[in-house]
Amino acid sequence: MLNHLPSAILLISALLLTLLVGAVAEKVSDWTLRTRTGDQRRAVNDMLKTAIGFIGISSAIITGIVLSNQRDALAEGTSNVAAEASAIAGIRDIALDLPQLDGRRLVTALQAYATAEVGPGWQSLRRGRSSPIVERTYRALGQAILAIPSADARLSLMQSSAFGSWRTIGDLRASRLQIANRELAPELWWLFIGTGLITVVVVAGLTADDRTDRLATLAAAITVGLIFFAAAGLSYPFSGSIAVSPRPITQSAHT
Repeated sequence: MLNHLPSAILLISALLLTLLVGAVAEKVSDWTLRTRTGDQRRAVNDMLKTAIGFIGISSAIITGIVLSNQRDALAEGTSNVAAEASAIAGIRDIALDLPQLDGRRLVTALQAYATAEVGPGWQSLRRGRSSPIVERTYRALGQAILAIPSADARLSLMQSSAFGSWRTIGDLRASRLQIANRELAPELWWLFIGTGLITVVVVAGLTADDRTDRLATLAAAITVGLIFFAAAGLSYPFSGSIAVSPRPITQSAHT
C-alpha cells in the first residue's frame, strides 16, 4: 500500500511523477506545434481550453469522491477507537471499586491488553490482520473479569457490567478490522490518477510564451501531485501520514 511509505518519500514520488509527465508533455507539445501556423495554434488552444474545462470538472468530481470516501473511513476509525477507549475506561473504573487483590489483577490484565493492542496489534492492523498476541491478552482480560467474585449482588452487577464492556471491545476490534480491510475500487483509483495526469498533459499542450507555458505546467503538476499525496495519505485509516491514533486506548487503560 502506498501509504505505508514515509510521508516525505510519498510526497516526493507524487510530485516527481506529475512533474515528469508535465515535462514530457511540454516537450512533445513544443515539437508538434513547431511547424504550425498562428491560426492553427489558436485553434489548438481553443480545443485544449474546452478539454481542460471538461476534464477539470470530471477530475474535481472524482477527487471529491475519493477524498470523501477516505475521510469517512478515517472518521469511522477514530470513532471506533474512542468507543473502545470508553469501554476500557469503564472496566478500569470497575476495577478500582473491587477488593484490592481482584482489582489489581483486573487492572494488570487490562493494561496488558491495551499495551498489546497499541503495539503489535496496531502493527498487524496496518497490514489488515489480527494479532495473536492481542487475541491472547483479550481472552486473559475476559478470564480476569470472570474471576471477579460474585459473592453479593453488588459484585455480581460489577462483573456483569465489566463483561458487557469486554464484549463491546471484541465487537469494536472486529469492526476495526473490517475498516482496515475496506479498500477503494481499483477502477476508481485508476480513474482518479488518469484524470489528474491528463489534466497536466492538456495544460502542457497550451501554447503561449515559453515562460507562461512552463509556469502553467509546473503549477498544474504540483497541484495534481499534492492531491495524489493527500489521497494516498488518507487511503488507509490506520497507517500513513494521516492516520487514526491508538493513543486514547493507552490513556484510558493507564490513567
